[in-house]
Amino acid sequence: MIGGTHGKILHVDLTTGDVRVERPDDDFYRLLVGGRAVVSYLLLRDLP
Repeated sequence: MIGGTHGKILHVDLTTGDVRVERPDDDFYRLLVGGRAVVSYLLLRDLP
């Protein structure tokens, strides 16, 4: 694990109340350097 991350991303669906934990591997964090890149990727991937 790269320093500064805990290796978990929590997804909460406020409409249904579903909660899931995503555990990306180290390559995910190497590809997307920085918090802004991670958030941008997740928004583009998960929003309709």
